[in-house]
Amino acid sequence: MKNLALISISFLLSFPIFAGDSRFSVSFGPVRIGESRVKADLADFKIEQEFKNRLIKASFIKSSIQWVRDDHNLLTPRARLGILIYKTNSNIHLEYHGRVIIPQKQGKYHYIEIYINLFDPGVLKIVEDNTVIEKLHTYTDISDKTKNTKMVDFSCVRYGLKITGLNDEYVSVGCRIERTGVWGQEKPYLAVTWSATNIELVNGKTPPFKTFLKNNEPVIFTVRDQEGRNKKVTLKARLPKRMNRVKTAYGFGPAGLLGETPTEKHDWKIAPVLYLYGKLELSPYTSVRVFDALAINKSIFNNSGFYFAYRLADALDGQFEIVPLLGAQGLYFKYDKDGNQKTQNGMIFPQGAELNYKNAFGVENYLISFGIFLSTQSDVDYTNTWVRWGKGPFWEFNYITWGQNGYVSKMAGLSIGLPLANFF
Repeated sequence: MKNLALISISFLLSFPIFAGDSRFSVSFGPVRIGESRVKADLADFKIEQEFKNRLIKASFIKSSIQWVRDDHNLLTPRARLGILIYKTNSNIHLEYHGRVIIPQKQGKYHYIEIYINLFDPGVLKIVEDNTVIEKLHTYTDISDKTKNTKMVDFSCVRYGLKITGLNDEYVSVGCRIERTGVWGQEKPYLAVTWSATNIELVNGKTPPFKTFLKNNEPVIFTVRDQEGRNKKVTLKARLPKRMNRVKTAYGFGPAGLLGETPTEKHDWKIAPVLYLYGKLELSPYTSVRVFDALAINKSIFNNSGFYFAYRLADALDGQFEIVPLLGAQGLYFKYDKDGNQKTQNGMIFPQGAELNYKNAFGVENYLISFGIFLSTQSDVDYTNTWVRWGKGPFWEFNYITWGQNGYVSKMAGLSIGLPLANFF
């Protein structure tokens, strides 16, 4: 299930731009289909035939743009280019990014569809025997200068990354945060990969480019567009001074609390509840977590847990993830806090999982989580579910039910959570 959006297809059956049967579309290597917040319009991308060969027709396939994420965490758009060659010679091939591609012959012509990286199109050569009969170039001409063409990925938004100086180009920026320094004194190191249409460095090097940021000072450099004009580009981010591994928070709010013994029962009563949360980040995908929930009214109910969490799977370009929670809990229950009833306490071993939707519904850094713990013991009835949403401060709805040896406690309520302290 991991990387559900991963596809590795060398030949995709598709429909051509010209009348006739279905043709083959070529894609190189595995890619991850991503989600972009910028709509790339194929009308802004043009194909130019250098030799003006009338026996060759090339055009982008309508609605064929896909945003794909590479190994550097950069989202770039690609689109299918349909190429029709009115020649019967079997010795015809294409050369593109170091690959040799042989089109399919269909009677009196050859046809193929090939994915073109719109940010790094390069030159596509059409060769007959040993002669280059055409060169295809892709360039950008944005008609609407007011629309947003800068795709700053969700991986960058929490660091407030801004790129300026490329107002007339499509731009994509991806980030990956790293830690530098010793444990307890680690500092951020932001790797920024970016690409843009129609630009190169002044020495002719083409994108994608990589920049590393260690503080809030901007990186300023010069690029050159297709008209030979120099442009000054600025990259700037807002980085924390420290990369803390331990984060804590607390929450509070009203909840309904119900308690039972083998001989007595009281109905739901409103009780104040205090929550404590802690997380030790071991790696970008693993952590140790602790929690505690304390509710007091007629009864006393306290539930705490210690868990190892790891990201098992992700989908939707990493925005949705599944996190199993493996560990144990301590539980304390007293039916009447002022009475002499026997208290129930000890260890229980429910196991659970959390489903996280990051940057939910396109809102930057907004998280929605659904979690559940279920009992693994036949003599313990236990369910703990929660829904959490927010960024920084968060809202959380909890429902916990526990039963053992004729004793029962149930709690349900809405709370607000606030950051407490970060360290190490």
